[in-house]
Amino acid sequence: AKCLGDYLVKRYAGVTNETVLLLCLSSGGELINEIKICEGSVNSASFGVRTIIEAAVKTKASAVVLAHNHPKGKAVPSSDDIWTTRTLSEAVELSGIEFYDHFVVAGNEYSSILKMVKKQNEEQKLQQYLNPFSTFEMNHEKNSKR
Repeated sequence: AKCLGDYLVKRYAGVTNETVLLLCLSSGGELINEIKICEGSVNSASFGVRTIIEAAVKTKASAVVLAHNHPKGKAVPSSDDIWTTRTLSEAVELSGIEFYDHFVVAGNEYSSILKMVKKQNEEQKLQQYLNPFSTFEMNHEKNSKR
C-alpha cells in the first residue's frame, strides 16, 4: 500500500481539481492501465459504480485501486468517501474483480479509505458480539413508550 500511496502522491502533484483515478491491475499486481474516471471541481467529483466496473472489465483487470484527491484539504476521507468505498467495494467484488483499495491524497499525504472501512466494520461486529441485545433493547424501549 505504501508504494501505491507514494505513486499517487506523485501522480496528483499539481492537480488543482478533485480528480478520480482508477488503477487497473493484473493478477500479478502490475499496473495495466490508469484511467481518469472524472475531474470535478475544487471539492467534489461525481461518477457512477457502473463506470468503474465497465472500465475494469474493459481493461481485463483482476484488481482495481480507486483514488481521488482533496486539492485544498487533508487526506482525511469524508462521509461520502466512506459510503462510496463501501458501495464500490461490494459492487466490484460481486463482478469478480478484487477491490484492492481506495486512497485519498492531499499534498504529500495519503490515507487508505478501505482500511478505515474495514476497521469500522470490525468494530461494529465486535459491538454486536459484546452486546447482541442492544438493538432489541433500543427497539423495545421505543415500543414501550408508545
